Amino acid sequence: MQVLGVLAGIPPLYLSARAEFQKFQVCVCRSSELGRVLDVGELDHFVQMSSVSIEFRIIDIKPQIENSQFEVYTDGSRIGDDCGFSVCILKNEHPFKIFKFKLSKNNTVFQAELAAINFAVRWAQENGFKINIYTNSQSSIEALRSTRTRSAFVTEAKKDFYLAGNSVGLTWVKAHVGDPGNELADHHAKLATTDGENMNVQIPLSCVKFKITNNLMKD
Repeated sequence: MQVLGVLAGIPPLYLSARAEFQKFQVCVCRSSELGRVLDVGELDHFVQMSSVSIEFRIIDIKPQIENSQFEVYTDGSRIGDDCGFSVCILKNEHPFKIFKFKLSKNNTVFQAELAAINFAVRWAQENGFKINIYTNSQSSIEALRSTRTRSAFVTEAKKDFYLAGNSVGLTWVKAHVGDPGNELADHHAKLATTDGENMNVQIPLSCVKFKITNNLMKD
């Protein structure tokens, strides 16, 4: 039976039990005993909804704002083990500034796309600009609109969006339809996976089970 399980890609029951216990140790107890698997200090974590102010839970996302000074296109990309994102700032449809950041191999495309939006929001807030952001990531917009998210990474992005007030608009655009700004962001997001500036983004909880299970199967 164990041979059949291995052939089917199903780990033995005792390994599954160990994996679940170690996942609990890492995610809940923040155990550091699994340092050879991942650095728990860099791991995303759940937040108690009761500890999040109501204004940060439900944020008003305007598709566009009037009198914006810049149009900003964002995108995230993953090529093999390399992950990154770009933020392309345009003024009157011409490139004004382009940012590229490389993330960890443990980060996801979703994280890259949300990190790109959050970077644009902070850039506008810190410089006192009004901007309209365009992204092809529906999942990022849905995460920002969700009232049930428990991810610290997403919650922080929601806070930044709220603090930006009425200076930021956020619109979904369909990918690969010939939009020059979107194509520019896609191009630089791919480049960012290898030559972007390094940025630390918390490791998603979704990778914990994969890392632990993969490690146990090697034992």
